[in-house]
Amino acid sequence: MTTLAQYLNVASSEYTTECETEATALVDRHIGTATVPPDIRDRAVLEVAADLFYRRETRNGVVAFGGQDGGASVAPVRVSRDPMKAATDLLRPYLGPGIA
Repeated sequence: MTTLAQYLNVASSEYTTECETEATALVDRHIGTATVPPDIRDRAVLEVAADLFYRRETRNGVVAFGGQDGGASVAPVRVSRDPMKAATDLLRPYLGPGIA
């Protein structure tokens, strides 16, 4: 599995490990007893961990990613308030219908 640090192209740290641990707990709780392919689960964990990682830098909900040209082209992106948003979309086909 790709680590969070590899996925984000940052140095591995205690913080990246914490984000991965928290993401794993959130995703596993969401999955419950459903059967989800390991690759899909791993991707969901990675997406949640990335959202948790960037939350620290985006208290206002917007993060700016510099371009490949050294930052001359900056693309502001709104970070979801719900770190499970990307995972929910990935996992939906495997979890069945929700009950309202």
